[in-house]
Amino acid sequence: MKYWLQNMVANGIFRNSPSAIIVADANGNILDWNSSAEETFGHTADEARGHKLHLIIPPRFRDAHNAGMARVANGGKGRVLGKIVELVAIHAEGREFPVEVSLSTYSFGNNKYFSAICRDITDRKLADEARTQFLSNISHDIRT
Repeated sequence: MKYWLQNMVANGIFRNSPSAIIVADANGNILDWNSSAEETFGHTADEARGHKLHLIIPPRFRDAHNAGMARVANGGKGRVLGKIVELVAIHAEGREFPVEVSLSTYSFGNNKYFSAICRDITDRKLADEARTQFLSNISHDIRT
């Protein structure tokens, strides 16, 4: 496929994805942020670009995040790269919420970049909680 077509397709996927997509450099600076990220995290792309990923990471997880990014940026192995993991994010309003995240890294020249595809899983977590409570109640009723 021609480079311009590949670029156009990639840009279309980035801009129109129903999932939040974030691109950051090896220092954790946000380089790009799609419209779904705006909806998910409550910051516009213009507000997010140039800020650290700490913008969406609760303070108690920032040290671990920094250590992991530094390890990968220096050639080490990432523990969560290429996997789908559940994490906690922070919204512009200050509330924390659960997210499902797929992280990847790539190099361009001598520079390393990170991308994250994120989904707010609050509704799924609430449904799981309701299902667990329901089953617990049914189990209790059966025993009594």
